[in-house]
Amino acid sequence: MLLNNYGDKHIAGAFIILGGLMNTIEAVMIIEEGDDHSEKQVLEAWQYLIDTGVVWNFQGWYGRTAAALIRDGICKPSQQQTDYCEACGCTPCDCGWGNY
Repeated sequence: MLLNNYGDKHIAGAFIILGGLMNTIEAVMIIEEGDDHSEKQVLEAWQYLIDTGVVWNFQGWYGRTAAALIRDGICKPSQQQTDYCEACGCTPCDCGWGNY
């Protein structure tokens, strides 16, 4: 069992949040409904999408926001990232929007 950057339990690719395991749909809902959730919950949702790599497959706003959160040190890069950029396909990634 790992801890995310907020000290919350991280089990096999899922964060424990609000008493249950977060999945991609829940993470997107938390992000989209940001005003209804705490800043911590929203950042956990972003970190989940980054950790799973799915954020790079979504529309551009998600990838740009995730890249900015990583660049600014608010979120951490995924430990599972490779040299292949999932945002645009550059290898190694040098576009600033994919893997770091």
